[in-house]
Amino acid sequence: MPSLTAERLIRTLCRPTGRIAPGSRRGGLLPLLLGVLALLLSLLALVADSAHLWQSRQELQIAADASALAGVQALALDELLSPQPGQTANVAHRARAVAQDVALKNPAAGLPTQLEFNAGQDPESDLVFGFYEPATRQFLPARPEELDWPVLNALRVVARRTQERGNPVRLFLGRWVHRTEADVAAGALAILDRDVIGFQAVPRTTIPLMPLLLFSDPTSKDERSWEAQVEQHLTGPAAELPLMVVTLPLDPESASDPNGWLLRLGLESGAEMAGWARQVQQGLSPADLADFNGALIVPELEPLVVPAEEFLPSWPSADLRRLYQALTALSLTREARAWPIGALAGVGSDGRPQATVTRFVAARIEAVEVDGPPEPRLRLVLRPCSMVTTTAATIGTWPGARRGPVLVNPYIAKARLVK
Repeated sequence: MPSLTAERLIRTLCRPTGRIAPGSRRGGLLPLLLGVLALLLSLLALVADSAHLWQSRQELQIAADASALAGVQALALDELLSPQPGQTANVAHRARAVAQDVALKNPAAGLPTQLEFNAGQDPESDLVFGFYEPATRQFLPARPEELDWPVLNALRVVARRTQERGNPVRLFLGRWVHRTEADVAAGALAILDRDVIGFQAVPRTTIPLMPLLLFSDPTSKDERSWEAQVEQHLTGPAAELPLMVVTLPLDPESASDPNGWLLRLGLESGAEMAGWARQVQQGLSPADLADFNGALIVPELEPLVVPAEEFLPSWPSADLRRLYQALTALSLTREARAWPIGALAGVGSDGRPQATVTRFVAARIEAVEVDGPPEPRLRLVLRPCSMVTTTAATIGTWPGARRGPVLVNPYIAKARLVK
């Protein structure tokens, strides 16, 4: 019968022989399994610890980047517009403390990031101030005596977790590969880029640029100009930085020697004064620069032409009151603002006044005054200052910009990381 035949066949195949072939060993599979298991555990340790080391380095990189940017921004202080002996070195010392504090607030692998330094500016220190030349992309560490140089513009930070310092990164499964800890480091170089050629729109960020042109005379001969009132007198301590008095005429018939004019940047016809008040208090929005392709850039060899408004509404009109209130509110906040400087340049093809912008400066509003007849005018008192903004466009960050006859801007800078 078929079923009996199948049963007999199975018994025949499964019948033990009673003997073991010469040279064979029982349990030969167990060592192989143990070897494979050890290999898998080693691979698991390698993958887990590699991921942990990668994460630790990323956290150190974040700490180094944030520390370098914060430290270099702390170099941009008003007092350095007219530096005295020892002043820049004191600012660098405070900037170093700022960098260390920011690093501590950015932990890596569960521990605060501690940055060490020495007064000798050792190039191997965690914090090294120096000089960065954009044209050559070279960083030169400053010697101790060079920390007082006003052109100090860079900070290099190296965040370390090492066995030498007693804080290496612990490995989770290191005992499987006979390594329980590892050294990890990350570096960053931040600079104050002062080759400012304009301003650009940045998502979700307003541009701290005033829609008000200040009169400029590079020869400093005209007393109304920024150069004559400010830059010729930047010789005293910061508490006594010179002031500029800006006059905006309210009446075409009685205007005498104005040195300030409003610029028409993205304003709707008939609602200019409300737009100016908004721009004064909040800064320029990306939409305000839509007519300039999102950026207000001074060309390499010629000034930038911008629509302007020569006269303000008469006092006490509601429109002028609105602008006056916006300017007064800004003066109370003491916020720094960038100001375009240049001059009126006649009338454009649309019959409206035009202005030429040659460069940008920074200042705070100290006072706002309105004079009535016989010479109605709005007067602003400005004090120069330093400011750092991400909206600044520089030669090194603007596509196609070439290094031409551009002066380093002592008032405005862009803090950025470089390789």
